[in-house]
Amino acid sequence: MPDSFDAAISPQTQIILRKLSKKDPMTKKKALQELHELIEQSDVEALKNILPLWPKYYLNLASDPEHNVRELTQTVLQLLMAKCKKAMAPYLKLLVPVWLGSRFDTYAPAASIASQSFRDTFAGNANRTREVCLHCQVEILEYATRNLTFHTAATLSIGKSLTPEEAEQKYQRVVISSLKLLSFFLEQTAQTEELSQVKEGFVTLVSHQKFWSFAKHKVPPIK
Repeated sequence: MPDSFDAAISPQTQIILRKLSKKDPMTKKKALQELHELIEQSDVEALKNILPLWPKYYLNLASDPEHNVRELTQTVLQLLMAKCKKAMAPYLKLLVPVWLGSRFDTYAPAASIASQSFRDTFAGNANRTREVCLHCQVEILEYATRNLTFHTAATLSIGKSLTPEEAEQKYQRVVISSLKLLSFFLEQTAQTEELSQVKEGFVTLVSHQKFWSFAKHKVPPIK
């Protein structure tokens, strides 16, 4: 997260954003609630200053060990998408992989909000969903591949004060959501020929030994 902020971002907003990076779950929850209130009270022009920063916070908070933090994170994204609409377009490729993956969060309220906000944003239209998947196909595959072949419980928890059990639970959630994300992506794009950008990436993924090792995983949702 940034060490300093653009002068156009108000001091109040800077304080909230800094709190989002804290390790304490209560601090993050309070900051997300404050950010939600700030977004409600601000016009789109004022919010444009924080939009470039939001994807990094979202990526981090959407996989937080604390389920209430993940739920509030989806609520903030839902409000941002509803309020800022087209102003969010430049950041879609950064947001969509995590956003779609969050639809499969093991904590139902977080998954439900992510799903609802995606439907609301794209009018529940199957064609629009497919278009978004195709538009972000490289980013979706890279995100899932990184989670499934590179990351471990340890690498996903660098710089975080997690117990080994918490780190493993977080890793399992990320693996489950990434596998379901891939399945969803393939379902949405099965009838199209426009996957030339990611065909090689898929070959690399399914050729990776670690990918197939999940078939023997001790956790049923992964297996």
